Amino acid sequence: MKQHIFNQFLINVCKHSGLSKKDIFKSTKSRDVVFARQTLIYICVKRKMSMAMVKKYMEKNGSTLPRSSMDYAYKIMDELASSDPDYKEILKKLSIID
Repeated sequence: MKQHIFNQFLINVCKHSGLSKKDIFKSTKSRDVVFARQTLIYICVKRKMSMAMVKKYMEKNGSTLPRSSMDYAYKIMDELASSDPDYKEILKKLSIID
């Protein structure tokens, strides 16, 4: 239903992070990849996508993240957005749909 929004957010995060779509969804704990993936999850949920919907779209792209990791990602990014005005501005820019 909101696949096009997810895809646009994914493109935005990839451009901002310098990572490829493949990088975002591969199973790695590399900090830059994890941060980009957490950011994608956060902006999707803030856009009123359910966590189940985000998980489904991520699985379509090869991600096997458990729901608990996605919940944790949202919590961490929400705390960062609340405490860092620069990150809050970045999130605004990443949430723009062309």
